[in-house]
Amino acid sequence: MATAPTGYWEDLAEDLRDPEFHEAYVAECRRVTEIDEAVNGVAWSRGEVAGGGER
Repeated sequence: MATAPTGYWEDLAEDLRDPEFHEAYVAECRRVTEIDEAVNGVAWSRGEVAGGGER
């Protein structure tokens, strides 16, 4: 199913040209990744992860 373009990626690319925004964006991406990995690790250890191979 195709979606209408929103301009999100173009806006983000423009915003990332600002060094302060870029630094904050990268820091938040790292933070989200760390939290996601921690939550997935807990779920994995509890056996709550369906399928998906080995860790």
